[in-house]
Amino acid sequence: MSLLEISLAGFTMGIVGSLHCVGMCGPIALGLAGSFERKSERLRNIVLYNTGRALSYSSMGIVLGLIGNRFALAGFQQTLSIVAGSLIIIMFLMHYSFKKNTILFKAWNLRIQKRLGELLSRPKTFWYHLELGIINAWLPCGLVYLALATALASANAWYGAIFMFLFGLGTTPLMASLMLAGNYFSISLRTKITRLIPVFILASASLLILRGMNLGIPYVSPSVDVVHNCVSKCCHR
Repeated sequence: MSLLEISLAGFTMGIVGSLHCVGMCGPIALGLAGSFERKSERLRNIVLYNTGRALSYSSMGIVLGLIGNRFALAGFQQTLSIVAGSLIIIMFLMHYSFKKNTILFKAWNLRIQKRLGELLSRPKTFWYHLELGIINAWLPCGLVYLALATALASANAWYGAIFMFLFGLGTTPLMASLMLAGNYFSISLRTKITRLIPVFILASASLLILRGMNLGIPYVSPSVDVVHNCVSKCCHR
């Protein structure tokens, strides 16, 4: 994928996935909205909070993209895409169907919640909301797992970072709307929105698997052999 494609893919996934954020992170966003005073402060804190989330996602993308690059150099990029998609489906089943057995999810979730609690109890500084966004981004989330799998499949550290940063920015418009006009997002509406996300996650994971199957379908499952042959012919002119 080109830089433009990876950027558009990250931002689009963030836009669509922000529906999930409204359901899962809505209470935190609404709590922040209630603490704002002047309009200028509200806008500043929204920017800081969502920038913090995007920065954390970007750091994750660098690591996953670098790992993916190691596999790609070893000639396993197609396999990597299949594995990434399969892992997302497995984690989806663990997260949504076997919650009682996901000890690691619970342990990590409790650890991040503890850090959030410590931060919330501290006096609010200028960078308070930036820190809150940075920490909040590490909460277990099926949508973030999907984005990270895509960053892994990109097989490039910088592509992974850019994808995840733009994914974070893509979630911002709806999250900002929630923080500005939270009363219009009822619990019932957030619940209905959240129910759509499993379909989106499974469809995206399936596309990752198809992409690695080398079926010769443009954009969906491009043929690696065709690309290699093209490069080989161009190099021997």
